[in-house]
Amino acid sequence: MSDVTDLPCSESSGQRKARLRRVAGATIIGSMLEWYDFYLYAMMAATVFAKVFFDPSDPQTATLMAFSTFAIGFIARPFGGVIFGHLGDKFGRKRMLMVTFCLMGICTTAIGLVPGYATMGIWAPILLVLIRILQGLGAGAELAAAAVTAYEHAEENKRGSQGAWPALGLNLGLLLSSLTVYLLTMPGEEFLIEGGWRVPFIGSIVLVLVGMWVRNSIPETIAFQEISNAKQAQGSSVSPPL
Repeated sequence: MSDVTDLPCSESSGQRKARLRRVAGATIIGSMLEWYDFYLYAMMAATVFAKVFFDPSDPQTATLMAFSTFAIGFIARPFGGVIFGHLGDKFGRKRMLMVTFCLMGICTTAIGLVPGYATMGIWAPILLVLIRILQGLGAGAELAAAAVTAYEHAEENKRGSQGAWPALGLNLGLLLSSLTVYLLTMPGEEFLIEGGWRVPFIGSIVLVLVGMWVRNSIPETIAFQEISNAKQAQGSSVSPPL
């Protein structure tokens, strides 16, 4: 049976509070892990990627190109919000939360597996850019999906505060990524450049599993369930709300 069939019409006060706690945890922790991935790239672009993925014979150009790959993610973000926002209206908020999280996690892990310029030549930065575009799409979609999910689950008189949960996760992700890079630089720059930078990217697969477990614990939003059930009762497919 679809997870958009049963509405919590008789939800007690205790059940409502438990649901809100799960939603808060899922949106905060999920957003934190997503934006940890995104900001981790920013930190590494400033310290490592120019030396790993670009021609070392021209350090200034390599540095500019490294920051350009970071900017590409921001260009892709609005498109991610539009594309996955539409899909969220059609297939449900919860599904899109899971999809965007997987997309960000897979892309971040993939970055940690991309060989450097010394191994692949020009294909190394090309592959990095392609992955970065997908990561940017996932980040833009995450912001929209988490915000809508938090808002639609929130109590009517507390939508401002409860709808801001994803923003808290965003800032926690920035803090976590900064702390990670700080710890990685402690053994020295040589350790970081020769492969230490790959550890948090590849290790993010563990964070993805944690985030998937957390987000799978929340129900679909009541607003989407009502729209879906109304359309099912009429014998037609769900039309995306404006």
